[in-house]
Amino acid sequence: MPANTALNRLLAAIRGCGITIRRTNRLLELLFDPAKTDFARAAPYLYVLLNSFEKYFFIIIYGVSPCLMPDAADHIRPSRQKSKGFQRRKACLLCKYQASCPGWPRRLEASSPSFVPDIPGEVVLEVTRRCNLGCRQCSHEKSSLDIPLSRVKNVIDETVVMGVKTLRLTGGEPLLYPKLKQTLSYAKAKGLYCILNSNLTLFEKSHEDWIPALVDNILVSMQGHDNASESRLTGRPSDFNSKLKILVRLRKKMAVLRLGTVISRTLLENFRHYVKWMGFIRPDCWELYRPMADPGADPEFRIRVKDYRDLLACVRQNDQESCEIKFSNAIPFCGLKASFEDSRFFLGARADDGHSRLVYDPRGFFKPSYFLNRNLGKNLAKAWSHPFLKKIHSLDYLTGLCGSCRQAPWCLGGSRFWAKESRGDFFAKDPLMGRGQQKP
Repeated sequence: MPANTALNRLLAAIRGCGITIRRTNRLLELLFDPAKTDFARAAPYLYVLLNSFEKYFFIIIYGVSPCLMPDAADHIRPSRQKSKGFQRRKACLLCKYQASCPGWPRRLEASSPSFVPDIPGEVVLEVTRRCNLGCRQCSHEKSSLDIPLSRVKNVIDETVVMGVKTLRLTGGEPLLYPKLKQTLSYAKAKGLYCILNSNLTLFEKSHEDWIPALVDNILVSMQGHDNASESRLTGRPSDFNSKLKILVRLRKKMAVLRLGTVISRTLLENFRHYVKWMGFIRPDCWELYRPMADPGADPEFRIRVKDYRDLLACVRQNDQESCEIKFSNAIPFCGLKASFEDSRFFLGARADDGHSRLVYDPRGFFKPSYFLNRNLGKNLAKAWSHPFLKKIHSLDYLTGLCGSCRQAPWCLGGSRFWAKESRGDFFAKDPLMGRGQQKP
């Protein structure tokens, strides 16, 4: 935790702008008053707060229009209640948050809102279905399918035209894609922020000459904690020490380096060994993933609710500055009995199920996520406006306790994949969902 002096000074400056602050151990709630808050003066302080302290606190901003701080929209929870302090403008009808926002502050009537466009946060290209590993937790069917470079460029062009700023390349294993360098070069020439997902087992010295220059953010699969466990979990002999050496070299060259691990019995039983390597490699984030394949077929990934709770306890105990740890796919918070302050450890379902990105499948269509093989069509804009996604985005399926939960905007009700797998309905309850809730 950083020195309290800097944080206290910053919070004092924010209060001076007419914002009420509620602070607990790891939670900061900021409440805007449309009649008193000095929006223009507050915004720079808020960005400093988010940039400097987001890894230490779960920060929520209430009562402000997302278009006032579009880069921080994920932290904003506007009030749905109509207020005299806000008014609806024409631009509001085009905004991604128009259904949940009261409008533009009347005090800023002379200026116009810069609405937050209703577009994906990123587009994902599964450039190939080929992979050199046989990971036990992988649900993808291997094949020789590659996306032709001409189609890759078409999708990148659609991404740019739509206004999406981030492109992710994954597979299979993208280092097997023969046109990877050309794809990244084309995307960078279009001004896109490029993310690469890789297992690094095919990484060669020559890759170091161009991947750090063309990739802004790399996510590396790390399933085991030594040769034996990595080999067993990936289905192929592993040279774990060589992988560590590559990671250390990349750490020095990459702007952002992340590691990702699917939650397994091996992880649960050897968590301290994984943490040791995280301290050695010092990635920007270590991401933990809920298994998204039938656990009945492999006891290694038969993870119970109690296991998730025990893992959350381990994450709390190892909350350290050297490496953020995140549960990075759809796990309902209430099932783990996660407190609101624990929310900083969860990305929720935002990156899954089409909430914030679309995936282009090498079979030639867009789909909501890696695991939801729902064909949304070949056109990016039409796929994003598909009725199936519109229903997911509406969150109308979150009823009862879930619908009134204060964490619902981030949790999003857990996984639509597991709702379908366990109950036969994409819009049913996630099987991990508990009875607890955070009151609004």
